[in-house]
Amino acid sequence: MVSLSNDGRVVSRGSIADVLLKDKKLLAEVEKAKAENAAEEQIIDHKLDEVDAAPPAEMTSGRNTDGKLIIPEEIEEGHVSWSARASGGFRASCDSLTSLQLVFIRTNLVVSALELCLCLASWVLGMCSPLVLFSLE
Repeated sequence: MVSLSNDGRVVSRGSIADVLLKDKKLLAEVEKAKAENAAEEQIIDHKLDEVDAAPPAEMTSGRNTDGKLIIPEEIEEGHVSWSARASGGFRASCDSLTSLQLVFIRTNLVVSALELCLCLASWVLGMCSPLVLFSLE
């Protein structure tokens, strides 16, 4: 440990015990901090004791102490708007597909269908073109 003065010079260095023996200001600060910590711990312990203590009889009279609710629950029924569902914030369950996944699947299906149509069109044109040429002669 190194103890510095206000101007930045080394006052003492070594183990904590050695530094505290050499630097009286630091020793006073350590003792003051220990006293403050002890006072704070006493306050905390006192508050914990108050919490742990049983409540006064006037506070518990008329209370239902069998663990059941004494106030009815507030239940509200409502709906989720379509804009909230479209934004992707609505999830029916963890197993359901998200809207982004559905868009991806639909897009792939449409692209695959278009590619199939182009292939079929090329095949049909390829099959029909010799017939057209022969009919022209």
